[in-house]
Amino acid sequence: MSDNFKKLPKERLRDVQALAWRVLINNEITSLPVDLHKICRKEGIILLGYPSQAKVIEEMGFGDSMREDVGFCVNRIIFYSENQSEPEIRATIAHELGHVFMHTDCKVSDSYPCPTETVRAMAEEEASLFADRLLCPTAILNFIGVNSAEEIAKLCNVDMETAKRRYVRLCRARAFDKKRRSENKRSTFLLSGMEKMLYENMKDFVEANKLNES
Repeated sequence: MSDNFKKLPKERLRDVQALAWRVLINNEITSLPVDLHKICRKEGIILLGYPSQAKVIEEMGFGDSMREDVGFCVNRIIFYSENQSEPEIRATIAHELGHVFMHTDCKVSDSYPCPTETVRAMAEEEASLFADRLLCPTAILNFIGVNSAEEIAKLCNVDMETAKRRYVRLCRARAFDKKRRSENKRSTFLLSGMEKMLYENMKDFVEANKLNES
């Protein structure tokens, strides 16, 4: 998937990004790689991997989905294939978390409002957008001084496909930030109050893990 997400309205892009920040903040994530198991524990979301839990999943009636998909979710249960690399498993779980927070029929929480009505045809794209922002928050990568997709893959424990998308996004954000600064405007980074909160939560980690000058 490209990082353009051209099918999504701009306001929806902002909503999904803000949701990813809110999940990180509410679940007290203070470092990278993002602890997805901590998020699931705090949110009461169950993780079931297969084939280790295949018998249980079959008994639940989801055998066909297990055989066809690398991951799926039913309300607050996330199912994922263990026949993937660790970074791929993390991407799968993060993607399914996007579905849990945005697309399941269950009431999630007043902490995670969905500002616009979910369009079913956009669900997969929205979940991918959410997963990227959850696993690799741009401002944190910027202030650490990341300068390659390889650095993102290592720092965030994500697959190279995800890392490359996020590096392209980071480069675009830096270019726009440079342009704004040349016009004596405020930096594009940390403009949002929520993004500032996320940065404050991760500030110690950022300072301890700086790679290069951003």
